[in-house]
Amino acid sequence: MSNMNLDSQQQDKDTWGGDGIHMTFASQHGTVEFDCAHGEISGSFKTDADDRFDLPGTFTPERGGPIRLDRMPESRPVRYVGRVQNGTMILTITFTDNNESVGSYSLTRGKQGRIRKCL
Repeated sequence: MSNMNLDSQQQDKDTWGGDGIHMTFASQHGTVEFDCAHGEISGSFKTDADDRFDLPGTFTPERGGPIRLDRMPESRPVRYVGRVQNGTMILTITFTDNNESVGSYSLTRGKQGRIRKCL
């Protein structure tokens, strides 16, 4: 599935899910839900000739309980980097400000993610 462009392949949203993660791509952006965080992906989701992608975005940690106005969670810049093969995405997320890894995930196209939100 080289040069995958969800804009041309689907009119609606495209979903990917795995353990602890759920991603949804619309025509110009993506959203990511984690167990205790959420993220945004900038731009359209496209892969190159090797089925790889590298997308800028944000990662925002969450906490259980109510959110205080004076302690709003801060988004940090990340890169969403990975490869898609046979309907499976291998994804690595890395903070761009310190090169620290957020984590690696395996997602399946069309599957709902298994999310256990912080309480």
